[in-house]
Amino acid sequence: ISDGVVNWRGGSSELRLILNGTINAPQVNGFWVINKGDFIVRDAVVKDVQASMLFDSNRLEVQELQAKIGSEGMLRAEGSIALFNPSFDSESLLIEMNKVRVKQPVADVELAATLQLKGALLKPRIGGQLAIDEGSISVGRPGLSRNDSTEPASSASNGRDLEKAAKPELGWDFKRPVVVMGQGGEALTRRNLGTAIPDFPFVSFDNLRLSFGPDFRITSQPLANFRTVGLLTLNGNLDQNLKAQGVVRLLNGRVNLFTTTF
Repeated sequence: ISDGVVNWRGGSSELRLILNGTINAPQVNGFWVINKGDFIVRDAVVKDVQASMLFDSNRLEVQELQAKIGSEGMLRAEGSIALFNPSFDSESLLIEMNKVRVKQPVADVELAATLQLKGALLKPRIGGQLAIDEGSISVGRPGLSRNDSTEPASSASNGRDLEKAAKPELGWDFKRPVVVMGQGGEALTRRNLGTAIPDFPFVSFDNLRLSFGPDFRITSQPLANFRTVGLLTLNGNLDQNLKAQGVVRLLNGRVNLFTTTF
């Protein structure tokens, strides 16, 4: 069912469901119990899973859910939430995380959170607090570009070695302007940052408070590497229209522009 994302290693799981209704208005009744579950989700080890969940038509009730994630991480959840279509806005599912390590190609961070999920499980509206205490997020290097559309596209293959092809600033003739963050400047920077945001418009935020630091770094090698603290309030859908308000402080770090380091 997980298409290889979950690798079950031990424990027991019992799931019983009765399905009724239509695809557009399904009804699910039954339960799911996990006892001493031990499995791997991608590269994360999840063990000592104890869970008891009830399905009541369009409603999920989590009576118990706790697990250990990685070497120190803990996860707990309880409460209730609609399954498919939001219809119990007064109910919410509470999720607590502590020292949960998340490793992705662009991020390696440790999370702590107290989240409140409303709406529906498949269309959640997330509030509460999420803290990134340590780790780093890497923003891809956009590269440098000459502000001259007449420059031949094959210049890298006409005498430039591999290093100059990888770092266009090494071949700068100091005659034409060089846009540090790539052709288009500010607009390109926004696009590069936007690529780091997943496109999940069915997930939304309701005044989610995101804090990070003091041992959190933002890097864009080889241009920048900063230790950062901040507090942001997130609203809207989880896509490039996400709205954030708050303050981010760059405590210390380094910026490399050509051969000069600040």
